[in-house]
Amino acid sequence: MNVNKQVLLITDLDNTLVGNNLATKKLNQYLCTYRLDYILV
Repeated sequence: MNVNKQVLLITDLDNTLVGNNLATKKLNQYLCTYRLDYILV
């Protein structure tokens, strides 16, 4: 029973990550670009 609950929680987390994948990628790209610009300057 505990294993099934953990699997469901992991599945819900994966679905959330997949749903926010594009937004997360854009945010990460923005942050990485900002950091690189800050370091280079």
